[in-house]
Amino acid sequence: MERNIFAKPLSETELKQILMLSEGGTDDVISTRSFLYEQYKSKMSSMTISQVISLLAAHPELIRRPILLDPKRIEFGFNEDEIRCFMPRKTRKCELEQMVRRAL
Repeated sequence: MERNIFAKPLSETELKQILMLSEGGTDDVISTRSFLYEQYKSKMSSMTISQVISLLAAHPELIRRPILLDPKRIEFGFNEDEIRCFMPRKTRKCELEQMVRRAL
C-alpha cells in the first residue's frame, strides 16, 4: 500500500509504532535534509519523545521518505540495496539472472 503523508499525515500512534520498529529511533526517522530541520534542530535535543512525535505529526516534511514497512522490517529513505530486500525473492532472482546475462 502506498500513502502520501502530505495528503494524509501519519498519526501520533502510527509514528510511535514506526519509532518502535526503527533501530535508530528518531535518527532514522527525521530528515536532516528538510528545510524545517534547520529551524528545529537545536530545539529537538531538549524535546521529549512525545514532543518530537507531535512535531513530526504536524510537519510530515521532517520525516524521511520513503518509509517501507512489512511485518518484519522497516526502511527509511531511498537506498537501492536496502529497498531490494522488500522485493519478492522471485523478482530479485530474476533481476540477478538478467544482470549475469548482461555481464557475459
